[in-house]
Amino acid sequence: MVLGCFICKKERTFSSSENEWEGRGKSAEINRRATLAATEVGLARDSLCDLLTILGTAPLVEAPSYNRHIATLSSLSQETSKDQKKKVAACLRQRAMDKDLTIREIDHVDVAVPYDGTWHRRGYTSNHGVGVVIPIDTGEIF
Repeated sequence: MVLGCFICKKERTFSSSENEWEGRGKSAEINRRATLAATEVGLARDSLCDLLTILGTAPLVEAPSYNRHIATLSSLSQETSKDQKKKVAACLRQRAMDKDLTIREIDHVDVAVPYDGTWHRRGYTSNHGVGVVIPIDTGEIF
């Protein structure tokens, strides 16, 4: 980003966010966040480019860069989902073990839960979804 003074003609160049990678193909964190924000509200790359052009803020995100951001965000989302599922399972196991002292760490534990989910679509195919699990005996939402 460049700030310039119309009076004295001085200019100062600075980065609005940290770079994820150095060298050729380096990418600013703001590009990743813009891609995430666009997908969260149901915008594809073309719509994101239109929005950025109208706002006159950032350079347009090129298709290869956008696709790389989408792949990275998808991978991070899947990792986070797996980690969250493991934490919920451990929590439910511990609750069951606290309730029934005969249950061991290696035992299979049955927990009755209703599950409800939804997808963010807005007329497009989506990789983003929300799921809610509520153990019947505790009523906690996971």
